[in-house]
Amino acid sequence: MIRLRPHHGLCIRHFEGVGYSEEFVRNMERLIQFLEEDTPIQLTDGADEICACCPYLEKGGCRTKEKVDRYDKKVLEAVGLVPRTVITYQAFREKIKEDIVKPQKEREICGNCRFAHICHQITGEK
Repeated sequence: MIRLRPHHGLCIRHFEGVGYSEEFVRNMERLIQFLEEDTPIQLTDGADEICACCPYLEKGGCRTKEKVDRYDKKVLEAVGLVPRTVITYQAFREKIKEDIVKPQKEREICGNCRFAHICHQITGEK
């Protein structure tokens, strides 16, 4: 089981090999491959395995904590889950698809993310 920030479910969904650094991208690719095996995850309200290679991680916390906490809260509200929920990655991915992607809630959840343009290109949004 791995810990996963709720908003990272959206990041993984649209990941295209772009990130903060080569180390970050390699870590993300490794984790996605692992998650695709339907790995159990625990939704966390703090740093997770993806954060481990992020340049914004400082002493176990995020420099942009308020922003990412807001993203996490909005994802949890949209999919009807709470922090520390244990769920399979596939089930979480399906909830994101049904409760966020299909009703086109991504922009309101994380539209000001520096990588949002990637998500909008994939979903056909401008």
